[in-house]
Amino acid sequence: MNLTDYIARIRTHLLQTHADVIAWFAEGEHLRAYRPKDQGWAINEILEHIALTSHFFGLHAERHIRQMEENKREFLELSTP
Repeated sequence: MNLTDYIARIRTHLLQTHADVIAWFAEGEHLRAYRPKDQGWAINEILEHIALTSHFFGLHAERHIRQMEENKREFLELSTP
């Protein structure tokens, strides 16, 4: 698989996963608060965990996005006669 195909797959996966997570917020509060018999995480706890990890991933991604933007500016400056 080449890089272009890989990036396309990652994009599709991120968009679908985001849509799947967002859909859970439409479920009723009683369902989201339900604690399973095995004492596992309630849906609200899972959503909170996803939100926290997404927040820190977002901070990390923002740093790299700024670097990509700087790379782009540098490239455009070098490419402009």
